[in-house]
Amino acid sequence: MTDHAFLVSSNQYFEGTLQLRNPSDACVQFINDQLKASRQAWIAKVTRVREGYDLYLSSQHFLQGLGKKLHQAFGGTLKVSQTLHTFHRQKSKLLYRVTVFYSCPTFSRGDVILAGEDHGCPVLVRKIGKVLSGVDVRTGRRRSFRNYDPEAEVLPQYDAPLIKTKPHLEILDPVSFQNEPLHLDGKLIIASSAKVMSSPAVPKTVRVVAFGGWWYLVPLTKLAKKDP
Repeated sequence: MTDHAFLVSSNQYFEGTLQLRNPSDACVQFINDQLKASRQAWIAKVTRVREGYDLYLSSQHFLQGLGKKLHQAFGGTLKVSQTLHTFHRQKSKLLYRVTVFYSCPTFSRGDVILAGEDHGCPVLVRKIGKVLSGVDVRTGRRRSFRNYDPEAEVLPQYDAPLIKTKPHLEILDPVSFQNEPLHLDGKLIIASSAKVMSSPAVPKTVRVVAFGGWWYLVPLTKLAKKDP
């Protein structure tokens, strides 16, 4: 895991812990930006742990709000719990410390993952949040998933030589090194209808992914079609 830099204060007071797992660079930057914008919260201490960090934060209110904002912005897994810390004699009340567990998804935008209830839909990820949205590489249509696995399998992508354009597109299989056709909507991709062929120069390679024994183009944004 890459080392990340957090904004840590010399003040050691803290009220709760953010258990941050699988953090991306964007996630860490988001946390630092939230701290910069806050006038009442700071990180008292950072502990490196397996798959992430434990951040000790000065404000329970800020900590719980940060967890919700992280989940809203990046999706993933969010859990909140409380543990008894001490008894405040002057106020005659129990004091608790909050633990917020947040784990970023193990994939990022641009990955092709297996989504859906049966993990049977290969989706090129465009946006990650509470709702995951992307493009089904089999059909070129936009798809959205409210409930998705933050640790979904990521399919490998390849840059494959485009060796045939007529009457349909064929690539050199990057695994078997055999000629293989490209598919879309269960049909062979005809060169005249392929967006990848719309530029003046025919590309020498195309980005592809394999699923169910067939090869598919990894679509550009402009390839995405709305569901009918």
